[in-house]
Amino acid sequence: MKKITEFFKNILLMIVYPNRILNLFKIKNLDHNSYKLLSNELVVKILALILAMVLVVVARHEPPAPTEHYDILHNVPLTVTINENYTHFGSSIPSQINVRLTGDATHIAIFMATEVGSVSANLDLTRLEPGEYDFIPITVEGITNSQIVATAIPNMISEIRIARIEERQFPLTLTTNHRYIFDELDSRYGYNISFYPEYVTIRAPEVILDTIVEVRAIFNAINVEAEVGTTTHEAIVVANDIVGNQVAGITSISHPAIGVSVEIYEDLQPLTLEVNDNLLGVPSGYRILGVTPNFVEIFVWGATESLPEAIELPRFNFADLDDDGQITIPINLPAGVYSEVTEVEIIVNFLDPPETNTDQE
Repeated sequence: MKKITEFFKNILLMIVYPNRILNLFKIKNLDHNSYKLLSNELVVKILALILAMVLVVVARHEPPAPTEHYDILHNVPLTVTINENYTHFGSSIPSQINVRLTGDATHIAIFMATEVGSVSANLDLTRLEPGEYDFIPITVEGITNSQIVATAIPNMISEIRIARIEERQFPLTLTTNHRYIFDELDSRYGYNISFYPEYVTIRAPEVILDTIVEVRAIFNAINVEAEVGTTTHEAIVVANDIVGNQVAGITSISHPAIGVSVEIYEDLQPLTLEVNDNLLGVPSGYRILGVTPNFVEIFVWGATESLPEAIELPRFNFADLDDDGQITIPINLPAGVYSEVTEVEIIVNFLDPPETNTDQE
């Protein structure tokens, strides 16, 4: 401050006392004309004024600040780096962010034209232990020009919870969509549904594993053909909470899909036929040697739960036999029981009565 005061003081003194400036220009061996010029008080005043004005302008001049340019990179991919034994949840981390580029307009223009595809962003969680964290910075990578400053928008993520991943085994429950396909099968057919594996291992934070109350394998039966045979299908595995909602935040399931085997078969039960050989209306003198059906067993289906192992065919009249000693009679099955065979053919083997000798001697 003292030097500045002295400077302006000397300027004023040179204007008031112009002879003082001679000390600045006085050089030994100056020729007579130069000395005469500098001895002119008016000239000295003019020179002193010009010098003072130049010094004032130089002292007050400030170079213009360089102009700053910026541009925005949109939809830059954001990756999250985390320890393989940990996971994060609690905050919504975007998959893409914007990046602000600040610097010289020419540098930014060149970068935007040639290297914009190399820019990426990263949220580094690898050094964080389990717990809750705020203000975790997002770093921008791929900017090789030191004259450009890159700033992520947003540049920090808060409300992130880091948790250790654990494993737990759960039994599977099979749920069948479009079950009407099986319910509408004819009573002649039955079915078996099996699946494998019956257990899955789920990896997730402990707090999430504790919310799982059921793990279901959802099998869509819409493509099942109602035909005899065995087919293989796929069921998707989902974990549900206590109200039936799908649990989010699961890291992995050992079997996200399982195989389901569907067997459709004829649900038939054998039924023995017993022939009643006590014929009605057998004429006198005829002897029944045997009563034989063309089969003694049939297969039935339907309401067979209380069906006996055998049923007795109804009695029939000898007079209903045809000339070959055969008769066809219906098979009377209980209500709700069915068979492809509805009647049976019976052959009666018999002897005619002996002939009576009417000749007289």
